[in-house]
Amino acid sequence: MVIIGSGATAMTLLPALVDDSSEQCARHVTMLQRTPTYVASVPGDDHAIDWLSGKFSPLSKEQAYTVLRARNVLRQQGLYKLATHAPKLMKAVLKGGVTKELKGSGVDVEHFMPDYNPWDQRVCAVPDSDLFKSLHGERAAVVTDQIDHFTETGIMLQSGEHLEADIIVTATGLKLQMLGGAAVYIDGQAIDIGTRMTYKAVMIEGVPNLAALFGYTNASWTLKIDLACQYLVRLLSYMHKNRYQVALPQAQAANATAYAQANTVMGSLSSGYVRRAQDRLPKQGDRYPWYVTNNYLSDRVMLKYRKIKDDWLRFSR
Repeated sequence: MVIIGSGATAMTLLPALVDDSSEQCARHVTMLQRTPTYVASVPGDDHAIDWLSGKFSPLSKEQAYTVLRARNVLRQQGLYKLATHAPKLMKAVLKGGVTKELKGSGVDVEHFMPDYNPWDQRVCAVPDSDLFKSLHGERAAVVTDQIDHFTETGIMLQSGEHLEADIIVTATGLKLQMLGGAAVYIDGQAIDIGTRMTYKAVMIEGVPNLAALFGYTNASWTLKIDLACQYLVRLLSYMHKNRYQVALPQAQAANATAYAQANTVMGSLSSGYVRRAQDRLPKQGDRYPWYVTNNYLSDRVMLKYRKIKDDWLRFSR
């Protein structure tokens, strides 16, 4: 079997497909990637919660979870800041980790060393080194090359190598779709979401009562979604309390105007699937609350504690 791709899907499939404990596993699986991706191994379970909430600890399970959640958020945000301010150092750290994981496998570390800086595209995290453990066996391999053409029995690469394959999985070519493919109309006029700005990365400029949620590109996607959902609950409660039926983000305030920028709501990434969706994704603005920080701490303040009513959000009955 050949899996074409170098992202989360491919890296999840490979170890699962060569797992002997599975009823459905392949004799051999090759992950064929056009370009490498940064990969880091992370523990599948955090046993610190058992220690923090043990019988000799004053903390309950809930309190221990809160402490560890805060630790994980701060650690992740710190690593992202380190990557953006000291990319050479972070690249060396990631390379050192992969080199250690692949030692004795015969797999070249260059398969996991991209030519861009960490977090220019997303970094893949593999639980308990499952991907690397698979590559130590004889039934898994990774190849970095370009496809020349498909053959009756597999894939011919531009290097001249031929990969035999009974099954080919295309875990690549992701195409982003806004609003599940739904079209937006206001009073019969079609609205192009790709030309509008995103308000707090939750609502769309000039479109009433429409929420389109975006997670983090540099952390767990659901971390931002949690905050956005809490904001929406606050917004709906405010509207219910004041008997409003419409909430409309507008780019013009009393003393200022927000202007759309070239960057999209996912503009911090240079991944191909983001570039291909440049015309479909909502844009960032040039000022708060129209630009995207990708920072959990500032977003927590903005979405959980700042007042709902501001100069940019219009309410009507």
